[in-house]
Amino acid sequence: MHEQSKKREAAMRLRLRGTFDADAGAYHRGRPGYPARVYEILSERCGLGPGCHVLEVGPGTGQATGELLARGARIHAVEFGEQMARQLRGAFHGKPLSIAEGDFDLVPIQPATYDLAVAATSLHWLDPCTAVPKIADALKPEGWLAAWWTAFGDPERPTAFRAHVERIHARHLPEKDRGTGHLPYALRIQDRVADLRAADRFGPVEVTTLRWEAVFNPAQIRRLFATFSHLLDLPPHRREMVLDKIAQAAESLGEPVVEPYVTTLFLTRRTV
Repeated sequence: MHEQSKKREAAMRLRLRGTFDADAGAYHRGRPGYPARVYEILSERCGLGPGCHVLEVGPGTGQATGELLARGARIHAVEFGEQMARQLRGAFHGKPLSIAEGDFDLVPIQPATYDLAVAATSLHWLDPCTAVPKIADALKPEGWLAAWWTAFGDPERPTAFRAHVERIHARHLPEKDRGTGHLPYALRIQDRVADLRAADRFGPVEVTTLRWEAVFNPAQIRRLFATFSHLLDLPPHRREMVLDKIAQAAESLGEPVVEPYVTTLFLTRRTV
């Protein structure tokens, strides 16, 4: 990638990741959690359990944090958003959780300290060339990195609601419409593996694909889509118009929306 392209990508990443902080409460209410199987795998493979010292990168409002704490982890979290960090502190007051606010690349992290690093739907907001080596430095020798993402909509399981959403994007957001053949970030497996291996600090990457479903009424589906960065980045009047149309599409189906999702979990162990 040319230097100018890198700078543009970095600037866009910085701008978009800041959009979530405007209404942390709405984000928390709108986003579903992750499949229980994710945490079972972390317990089976990575030692998640009582006393496990976890570095959480970009916890947001704590969709994964609560599950990690429930399994006995001690967590140090680095959160970019001030409002999200405040929400996190309020939700888990009194728990073994410390929070550092700021850009992960700039926040000091104690080296060789953590048994497990977790990045739940967050690592794409960082430059892997700098973030992955920093995570490796923070882990104990042979410590684990677990990164996962959810594809909101499974390309292998098309639905009437998703067809409505694609038409709405094509008509009202042509500059953001990526077409029906676009593979979601979470499902570009080789790209994600390459990101984790780029620094030569980690060993082979284990990939687990988890297919699951979430059920929404029209108000809930509107709240969910209101948490997506490509809509948060729009002017308010345009964003509200698109969200209204998405909610109307859900309502037109006359029944709850069953959304097929895919969560891809990537596990790798520090080698250097």
